Parts: sequence; C-alpha cells; structure tokens
Amino acid sequence: GSGASTYAWNNNVQDGVAFTPASTQTYTVTGTDANGCTNTAQVQVSVNALPTVSGGQSLSVCQGANVILNGSGAQTYSWNNGVLNAVPFVPATTQTYTVTGTAANGCTNTAQVTITVNPIPTIFGGSSQTICSGNSTTLNATGANNLSWSGGVQNGVPFIPLATQTYTVSGTSPSGCQGTAQVTITVINNPIVSAGVNQTVCPGTSVTLTGTGALTYAWNNGIQNGVSFVPSTTQTYTVTGTAANGCSDTSMVTVTVSVIPSVNAGQNVSICPGDSVLLVATGASSYTWSGGIQNSVYFTPISTQTYTVTGIDALGCSNTDSVTVVVNSPTTSTLNETACNSFTLNGQTFTQSGTYLQVIANNAGCDSTITLNLTINLPPITPVISLNNGVELITTTQENVSYQWFFCNSGLPIANATDTTYNVTINGVYAVEVTNGCGTATSNCIEIDNVGLESLNQIDLKLYPNPTFGTVTVEGLKHHGSTFEIKDVQGRVVKLGQISTLEPILNLSELSNGIYWLSIPGHKAMELIKQ
Repeated sequence: GSGASTYAWNNNVQDGVAFTPASTQTYTVTGTDANGCTNTAQVQVSVNALPTVSGGQSLSVCQGANVILNGSGAQTYSWNNGVLNAVPFVPATTQTYTVTGTAANGCTNTAQVTITVNPIPTIFGGSSQTICSGNSTTLNATGANNLSWSGGVQNGVPFIPLATQTYTVSGTSPSGCQGTAQVTITVINNPIVSAGVNQTVCPGTSVTLTGTGALTYAWNNGIQNGVSFVPSTTQTYTVTGTAANGCSDTSMVTVTVSVIPSVNAGQNVSICPGDSVLLVATGASSYTWSGGIQNSVYFTPISTQTYTVTGIDALGCSNTDSVTVVVNSPTTSTLNETACNSFTLNGQTFTQSGTYLQVIANNAGCDSTITLNLTINLPPITPVISLNNGVELITTTQENVSYQWFFCNSGLPIANATDTTYNVTINGVYAVEVTNGCGTATSNCIEIDNVGLESLNQIDLKLYPNPTFGTVTVEGLKHHGSTFEIKDVQGRVVKLGQISTLEPILNLSELSNGIYWLSIPGHKAMELIKQ
C-alpha cells in the first residue's frame, strides 16, 4: 500500500510480503496515517492458469543420431543445455533435457524429456587382403548381430572376388544400433605362364622344358626347369610358375616320344663269286649302308661280309639292321660209301664198286666237285650144307658174312654155333643162316639121327606137352625101365634116370627154360622145350 503510515490487508496478506494467490481475488488494504486516520483501497489480483508444457516423449537413439526437441503447450520455449527448440542436435550422452514454456499471459511451466544415447556396435570386418586372381577368400566379421556384407558376400562363406573392391559389412546391436566396417580386397593379376610348344622326339633323345612368364617354376613328374631329361614315353608335363608377388599360373606341354622305325635290311644272301647282289632296306624314309653300299643299287661283293643299314624316318628317328652276304667258294669233297646192290648220288645211280667224279651245283648254285669212292655189296647167296664124317655139318664159304646154326624144328639158334662148320652132338634137324649188311640167306634143313652108337632102326617117341612147363609124358617106349638121358644144346648131360612104361612121365621142373634133347636107347633123340 501507499499513502499512509501503516497498512493492513485482508486475507492474511502482509504488506510488502510476497504470497501466492490461489485464485483471482480482490484484496482490500486499510492505511493508517500518523494521526491515526485510516482509509481503504482495493486491488484485484488476477491469477492466470499455468500453461501445460510438454517436451515430448523420451527417446532412445543411437550415438551420432540427430535429435529434435520440440516443446508444446505454451507460446515460447526455452531448453537447457544449449538446446534450441525444434532445431536438430546430436546428443553426446544419455541426458534429461528441461524445457520452460511461456504462455501469452506470461505464465510459464516446465517439462522434461530424457534422451538415451545407445553406443554404435564396434564391428571388426578383418584386415584388408591382397590375393591372386582366381583365388578364393573369406570375409568373417564380428561384433554385432545380423551381419550383412555388400556385393552379395555372405559372412564366413568363401568366394572368389573378380576385381579389387572394398566390401562393407553392417550389423546391429541388441539396442538396434547399426555399425559398419570395411575391408578392401586387392586382386592382383596372375602371371601368364607358358610351358613352351609341344614336341615330338625320337626314343632316347633328351628334352629340355623351360617355363616363361614368371619368376620361379615347378614341374610335375620330377622335371626341373631348364634341365634336360630323356622321356621314356609320350606324356603331358605341367609347370606352375610363380611371380614375384606370389601369384602363380600353370601351363602344359606334351612331349610325344615317336616310335623308332622298324628298319629291315632283308634276308641273308648266298651267292657265287662274281655275282651281283641287290640290298633293299625297308621301314624308314632314307637309308645309309656300311661298306659304301647304296640302297637298291646292285654291287658285286668279293668276300662274305655283313652289311649294316641305318634307316631314318620323317621325324629324324633312326634304327639299324644287318644282313650278311655269303660269297660261296667252289668246293671239293670226297665221299666214301658202302651200299647194297646200288648207290644213288645227286640223281645218278651206281651199281658197281669204283671211284666216280661228279660236278654239281651246291646250295648256293656254285659248282662243287665230289669224288665218290664206292663199294657195292650184294646180299649173301643161299648156303648149301654138306655132311662130313656123318656128324660134322659144313656150309659153303662166303666173304663178309656171318653164320648162325639153328634147329629147324624150333627155329632157335644154337649158342656159339657161328662158324662155317658145326659138330653135331645130338640128333636133330639143322640149318644155317648167313647174314651181311645187305640181307640174309638160309640153307636147307638136314636131319642128323646117327649120333653115338644108336642103331639105324630107332623108333620115334611121342612127347606131350611139348613145350612143357614142368612134366612131359613119353609115349611109345619099347622097354620097361629104360634109361634116359637129357642133354642141353651144348651136349652136356643135365639129367639121367629110368623111365617106366607104367608111368612114362619125366619131371623137368628143376631145369632152366630152354631147348634140351631126350635120348632113350632104341629110340630117336627127341627135342624138348622147357618154358
């Protein structure tokens, strides 16, 4: 109040002391001056409503994101922390921002909003790489969820980059903030390696394979770059060349080992002195002969010699073969021959002994002289036996023959009876056989039955079985209890005894197998054969 000394207000208002009116109201002041006089005055205090200020909803943003705070509910707005209403800014950290809003009546109010700043995930995409063209690589990022690479690359899956490129990977944190990382893959060109041109070589020829286009070279099959070797078969060789940057390339070359020509000098030749011969080799393209010989050209060799030809095919591969030309000399030979009746030599037949000279062509067609000293023998003539002194047989004498006396009845030879004469020791029928290299002749048979003191009126016996394996029955005995004598072919007595007409059986089981003679007085001697 003013105009008095003291003032008293209604509604418990104290003069000069601030208060907060609850609503619009008229206040009365009573002023008292020094002499105690009073007066009143009134003042109306209008209480305006506060504006309903809002700063918006609290936000959760990623670090680095722009934020706009825009107050509402008043006429003008003032933000703390230097924020301007409706002007974008980037909050650095999580913070609560206060806005003061002033209405048109000047009343103000405040509101708050909290901005939560979430960190950006730190993604590691790996180190930058340098690879060779055509090689594969793998990008494997970490540090976030839902990792995604640019260029169609999948995280952790190998791929082959075609050119140098920077790949970007993005991923989100649990709060939804997205981070990125970049990796550059530098693709360097591979060297252009060459193994050289394909080759065709002859067997046993050395080959040198040299790679080009790189710094170092590695060959398969044990081959060393620039070092000669001898391939055994046709084969393809692969070289890997590595440049200074470590990148490599491969190349292949085929070495064909040609088949050695099959050179044939022909068959060996046999000619006569002075004859010409033609040597023709086959199996190659060109030929070189030893001894100055030309292929397919006649020449006259002066002596037996072996000629070697070297044949070369179209590829330059060679092989050799040999042929022998035998120059036959005229030959002279002597034949000493003995033949029966006749002898034939080279188509001519000789029937008399003598020396003959014959000129013929040998196997090579060259003249050959043969001297034949020939002896012609004839078959023996039939011998004739004569009787000397009644017990000695004598045959006609022939040259260059052998004699063998034998028994006509059995055909068996008489042991040691090989002379022109034979002394008969037992009765029997005899003959002699003469033999030479041209045949055999046999005499007539002659019977001798007067050996010893036996009378001329002797009686024949019957013996059976004859031949025998053991016992023999004698039929036709003249006397009972006759004595008997058995001799071998040598005239030796091998058994003596008596034989009865009642039991006329002889047991020969103890005798060896062979021919024997049975003599019984009054009877002709009989031949016995023991088997």
